[in-house]
Amino acid sequence: MAAISNQILRKLAPSVGASETDLPIAEFSCDFESALNFRADVVCSSVTAFTGITVKLQHRAVEGAYANLSSANGSVAVTGNGTFSIVLHVQRAADQADLPLRKQCRLVVTTGAGDAVTFDNIIIQQR
Repeated sequence: MAAISNQILRKLAPSVGASETDLPIAEFSCDFESALNFRADVVCSSVTAFTGITVKLQHRAVEGAYANLSSANGSVAVTGNGTFSIVLHVQRAADQADLPLRKQCRLVVTTGAGDAVTFDNIIIQQR
């Protein structure tokens, strides 16, 4: 088993305003070990959450359409400034239907009316 390292992702949309739906904020690929045990940390600031901000993990087969994960652990609600995490483990029964993750992945954000967020860092763990 290889060592775990953190990868800081390039932000596609560092500042996000109101009424966005599945706006891509980062794209990346997973190696096989990371596709079985996955963690993404999103560090947020300047958060205004009136109706709800959600960050979701999506994946796709090569050249296919991106799909949401079925597990409740495939998304996280951003409720204020700070770090919010999406964590998936092959050992957790609720996550097994989504794992292994497909090679191509992305994080997307959905915001409601009056919501806003700035993504300071997006970090995933890779092996």
